[in-house]
Amino acid sequence: MRYSILILALIVSVSSFAQKKTTAPPPQKKPLDHSVYDNWKEITYKALTPDGTNAAFTVNPQDGDGKVIFHNLKANTQDSVKRAAEITLSFDSQYAIFKIKPQQNLVKELRRQKKKKEDLPKDSLGIYSFANRKTQKVPEVKSFKIPEKGWRLGSLSARSKKRS
Repeated sequence: MRYSILILALIVSVSSFAQKKTTAPPPQKKPLDHSVYDNWKEITYKALTPDGTNAAFTVNPQDGDGKVIFHNLKANTQDSVKRAAEITLSFDSQYAIFKIKPQQNLVKELRRQKKKKEDLPKDSLGIYSFANRKTQKVPEVKSFKIPEKGWRLGSLSARSKKRS
């Protein structure tokens, strides 16, 4: 009986030592302030091509210009285009069509100088080909539409009028 109590006490003491681990104290966390918020990014758009081989998503900072990232899921490669917005993927999974916004800092500076709206830089149209991983750009585009089926791109250009 004494031996069984002694063995039980020995097992309890050994198990209590086994549970105590000597670990380093956790690292200090950086306090949250406004400088930290500026580094946060958000994903505002995410989509897969209809055939599922490519993914497109935007990464936008709290302040500044964002980008769209095109990720080929089969080859595990990525391409990106800065300042892309209003992304549309074609029905045949061959193209991504989007607007390319002017640089945000440039537009802010021109607005501070009280430039007229027609003197501000215009959006461009970007057409990214998933096959050859190239982007074609069409300057000064107000809007664009593509059909659900077929391949026809309609765009409305912003032409500047010459004054005499």
